[in-house]
Amino acid sequence: MWKNNLQTLFIEKDVWELKTDLTFEFSKKDIRNIHKTIYTWERLGVYIFEKQDGYVIIVPNGFFTDLGSSPRILWWFISPWDIARPAALHDYLYYRLKNGKNLPASHKRMMRKQADRIFKRGLKDDDILGMIRQQIAYRLVRLFGIFTLRMNGTHDRHNRKEHINEIQAKGSLEQSSTENSEGTR
Repeated sequence: MWKNNLQTLFIEKDVWELKTDLTFEFSKKDIRNIHKTIYTWERLGVYIFEKQDGYVIIVPNGFFTDLGSSPRILWWFISPWDIARPAALHDYLYYRLKNGKNLPASHKRMMRKQADRIFKRGLKDDDILGMIRQQIAYRLVRLFGIFTLRMNGTHDRHNRKEHINEIQAKGSLEQSSTENSEGTR
């Protein structure tokens, strides 16, 4: 269940910055074996918390995502905006999983499957796409997600600490120049 709307800021082509935390709750029965990997997700830096009847994942404010990575030719069928919240959550989980360099391959495969199932659950809870398009979006993520884990996307570059510092410095420079120009009018 989604706890809030997605609020983003467009940075550049295929890069959006979350302006508020994105919170998703799901029950324990939704994602098989999640209890076995909670500690590993936490070690990877995922904000995941156990509740009495399920789990909560929080994608932090300031995370960079490409929203949905569907090719432009398919936008008539599944547009990036149709899957934006589940895609931002999925990007966050994959980004953290990519940085788990010391994870055994079998563990990484199981956690990738969990991330994909969380994406599928997010699609269902969003209830924007019909059941058939949800299933197709999920199958495409399962099919092509392995390639995403092997390469860096534009939003991955933006989530590196040094780049975030650059953007923040640039933003404060722009803000001070705006304040200066407003003061001279």
